Amino acid sequence: MQKIKFQLFLFFLIVLSANGVVNNYNVVSRFKLQQDRLKNQHMLRPIGHDWVIIPPFDLTLTVNKDLLDIIKDAKDATEQTGYANQVSAANTFLNKYINSEQIVELRDMINIPIFSFNMGDVKVKPSLRMGVDLGALFGIHSVNFDLTTAKAVLKKVTLENAPAGTTEAAIDAVINSLNLSSPTFASTLCTSLGIPSTNNLCSMQIPTIGASLLAKVDAKAGIDFEFEVEESFFGNLNLYGVHRTDVYQVVTPDTLILQGGKFVDIGNTQNSEIYAMTDVSLGVKQNIMPDHDIQIVASAEEIKLTTLKERDANTLAPTYGTDPLLRLHSTLLTEYFGFLKFAPMVGVHKRKDYDLSDGMYAGAELSAYVFGNRLGLLGRLIFDKEHITSTVRTKFWLMHLEYMLKSPHKSDIDGIKTSAIHSLNFRIFF
Repeated sequence: MQKIKFQLFLFFLIVLSANGVVNNYNVVSRFKLQQDRLKNQHMLRPIGHDWVIIPPFDLTLTVNKDLLDIIKDAKDATEQTGYANQVSAANTFLNKYINSEQIVELRDMINIPIFSFNMGDVKVKPSLRMGVDLGALFGIHSVNFDLTTAKAVLKKVTLENAPAGTTEAAIDAVINSLNLSSPTFASTLCTSLGIPSTNNLCSMQIPTIGASLLAKVDAKAGIDFEFEVEESFFGNLNLYGVHRTDVYQVVTPDTLILQGGKFVDIGNTQNSEIYAMTDVSLGVKQNIMPDHDIQIVASAEEIKLTTLKERDANTLAPTYGTDPLLRLHSTLLTEYFGFLKFAPMVGVHKRKDYDLSDGMYAGAELSAYVFGNRLGLLGRLIFDKEHITSTVRTKFWLMHLEYMLKSPHKSDIDGIKTSAIHSLNFRIFF
């Protein structure tokens, strides 16, 4: 039973991968774009030189509104009795959520300030930082398969399950006569070759719907140098090591059953590598009139310096890659009555695999802080190509709580429906 399921898993994986799996949907590009948009939120709540060492530290959870329902429905589909019923339920499940996209991110960080010092006119504030960033994105969509590859792999699977004495010529003749798009091709194959109908091979179908999934885990540790020059120039230099693992999978009804309703099965696909990386930012702040400052920051993040440890030889090549994130962000800072601040902003970010226009955004925030910025309230709206992002943050002395809602203003992107994304950040600092 397990052997035939594994054979079918390989069959679908090879057949679908042969033609890139999707039409107009690139899970790698979408994952990078969505994560980089979330990084804008992280950028707008910098840790600075505060102590962040009390659990839960700086914790952020981001999910789509339908994620929990999808996980439950996927699990329920695989708990049906009988393989054929499981395949039918899995197809029903995938059709229910076709042309949808889901994202989840869990992020946490610790910050330990080190003594500040001056280098001439430059004030330097170093901090030790450690953190973990777990993210995943999957899109459920229609899929294609390569006919030549499908027949070749089907022949291999059939050879291993056909009765003793069945010749390759007989198998070739049957397979070449089949319409692989027909839902009954497998039962016809079994009847023609005398394979028992109880064999799972007789129930399989070439999938027309599936899910592309990319998951990534980063564990980071390093030192961050925050610097300022006479209140006009400022920036950061972050040097760190990152242990990165990513998993790319194509999920079809059969692979969903094999994995017990899980969208991702790490198994032997772990491809962990360790890199030395750096983030660099440089900003300028200029007063243009009383209580009105313009601030422009250019940054490059996740610049790979070298590979400290390569993946094991028997693992899959990384899918996410190590291309850097570039960003340009500008803010007009205005202050009223000594405690009320209004800040229109505009910016763009770019990474390989998505267009420059996808990374453009604009918005504004309004905030009020008292008691040395320890007590306050902030509201923010940002518009990008897909979402309107609204944020509310409350700050109370040694902690803050921030809620973010990304509401779609476009119904779909390349045929994939957009949906609301919710995020919660909680930080304890002193």
